[in-house]
Amino acid sequence: MIQKIDVYIIEDQKLLIDAYSLFFIEDLTINILGDSGCGEEAIQQIKAHIPDVVLLDIRLPKSTLDGIDLIDQIKVISETIKILVISQYDELLMIENLMQRGIHGFRAKNSSLNDIKTAILNVHNGRYDFPIGPTKQTLITDRERTILKLLTKGKAIVQIADVIGVSAYVINRNLKSLREKFNAEATPQLIGIATKSGII
Repeated sequence: MIQKIDVYIIEDQKLLIDAYSLFFIEDLTINILGDSGCGEEAIQQIKAHIPDVVLLDIRLPKSTLDGIDLIDQIKVISETIKILVISQYDELLMIENLMQRGIHGFRAKNSSLNDIKTAILNVHNGRYDFPIGPTKQTLITDRERTILKLLTKGKAIVQIADVIGVSAYVINRNLKSLREKFNAEATPQLIGIATKSGII
């Protein structure tokens, strides 16, 4: 039996929630775990059930917690949760800011339900899904760029950790994220890709 992907929806428009629910009700790969238009309630449900993917509307006028707050809180609950943002706004600057917060994908609200499903599958499988323009260069954080530069200078993990002021565990976690972003199997391959692409 195929293990379904558990998805929690944070959205305050009932029509959209109903559309998602109807579309995925008989889907063999995706299970809608629950939904809420209230940030506080959503956080409690996510803590209780730990979904695989959170489909998050970044604008929640009826909630005291906005989308940015929710991204931060979800990442504290579990770093394994993938966050797919949906919004009627698709300005590149806003998406780049969300990337820096650590989201895994983005879709405009007028995207087709099939496109939303594709994005859910992609982020669940460890791929970053930003279809409207951002490049790999905009996906990496300032710390990750610093790590890449130090690696090219031959610095070891422990040395990089000392320079940045974090633990070696954190550096290894950042490297894992970078390898996923660039589809690199090992650090030497990661450095090569980043160098060729002009990121460092």
